[in-house]
Amino acid sequence: MPRLLSLAALAFAACAPAFAAPPPPAPAGPLANTFVNPLPLPNYPLGNWTQKPSPSLDRWLKGYVQDFRELADPSVIYHDGKWIMYPSVAMAYVSEDFITWRKVDVTPGKIGDGYAPSVAEHGGKFYLVGCFSELYVADGPLGPFRSLGPITAADGTNPIDRVIFDPMLFSDGGRLYLYYHVAGDLVGVELNSAQPTRMVGVPQKLAAFRPDQEWEHYGEYNEDPRRSFMEGGWMFKHGDTYYLTFTGPGTALGTYALGAYKGKSPLGPFTYQAKNPVLRKTTGVVPGAGHGSIVRGPNHTLWAFVTSVVGNYHVFERRVGLYPVGIDADGDLVGLPVRDVPQLAPGTNPHPDKGNEAGWLPVSVRTIAQGSSVASGRTADYAIDDSARTWWQPAPDDANPSLIVDLKTTYDVAGIRLLWAEPNLDHKQNILGGPVRYRLLYQPKRSDTWQVALDCSGNTTDLVIDYRTFAPVLARRLKLEIVGAPAGVQIGVLEFTAFGRAPR
Repeated sequence: MPRLLSLAALAFAACAPAFAAPPPPAPAGPLANTFVNPLPLPNYPLGNWTQKPSPSLDRWLKGYVQDFRELADPSVIYHDGKWIMYPSVAMAYVSEDFITWRKVDVTPGKIGDGYAPSVAEHGGKFYLVGCFSELYVADGPLGPFRSLGPITAADGTNPIDRVIFDPMLFSDGGRLYLYYHVAGDLVGVELNSAQPTRMVGVPQKLAAFRPDQEWEHYGEYNEDPRRSFMEGGWMFKHGDTYYLTFTGPGTALGTYALGAYKGKSPLGPFTYQAKNPVLRKTTGVVPGAGHGSIVRGPNHTLWAFVTSVVGNYHVFERRVGLYPVGIDADGDLVGLPVRDVPQLAPGTNPHPDKGNEAGWLPVSVRTIAQGSSVASGRTADYAIDDSARTWWQPAPDDANPSLIVDLKTTYDVAGIRLLWAEPNLDHKQNILGGPVRYRLLYQPKRSDTWQVALDCSGNTTDLVIDYRTFAPVLARRLKLEIVGAPAGVQIGVLEFTAFGRAPR
């Protein structure tokens, strides 16, 4: 439970720097045109379950209710030179380069239960649907959207807004289709273009759980062949082939992965492609590569936006990732083995599906860390253990918290990724996340002299995931100085990752 902050910590959290801090520098160095997962989207919102009644604690992993941040299930479309992402919890994010995203408020901000929105452009309009929602329409991709009512059978009966789960809208050849999950199956149906709340015919079963496929089995080790949460359907067309993607075995698991079926029409029949899963990520700071979308990026490259899991407080505490995919010689949708390393920005590599790593690796994982202070049970080594379920927490009375990481040898370091811990968020008490101000210092060898590698003491952007690049520095030790945080927040470091390589 939250502790009372000392006067020193309150002063640290609330006050602005005593000097006129410059804004953070622009990306620089050999990693300037790269990205890393999970994506550092600004203004991550509070999770849906932080604002719902919780009669049961079965989804709360620590046995108590605690505010957390969440984005998941990213649905992405391309329109008018921009990519627009509609994730669960808070719509929407917009990017012109596929890597730098800005938050744009959409009306309404949430539909249905707030999860799995999907937007499709059809007939000059933009249609929106989500979990347990009605169908919405707007003249533009950012709304405002207005409700058309629930989707029903062809005769206007049997509305599905109370059962529709993880829906996806798909426009093809002047016709509009709806895919969703019901009773464990993935179904699809055409919608009436003139009256899109009405189905044409009845939903058809397109795919279901395959117990013969081990990766679909439920569990962190895929140990339970009796069940799977098949979800997150998405339709993508490439050439004359329709790819129906899905995810399983569950969004709360590190084994959460992406699979695909292939067909020659929007409603099939579909065959299970030979190379499944397409993406699977069971290791790294944030595992999982599930529910999301396949979209064309710059220069017609293919990319998968996915959901990954943090799972500190709630099973739905999740993040958004991005990985290249491609179509192989057999016509299968395929991905690469995925790792938590910098990747080349979309548009810079003509064939990211053949390999997209930038060549710089984490050099700080499980090295040696020392904190200026330590809160009970939150030692400094937790900041570099490659896990988002542990964190370093400075003592409550530490007015100048810092973290020193000894890399054990020298590396050229050109980037860092910071995942901030916010263990006492409480929207009811107005303790909210926001910008964290910090500096990164380095020493080329053991000494008492620190030099500045990166100055973000003037940061004004709320980034619970913060990725920064800079001109390479030859470093043996790195020091993170936290100089300011949102008022009342007991800021900690969920994960500190330095990206480097051996000197050349």
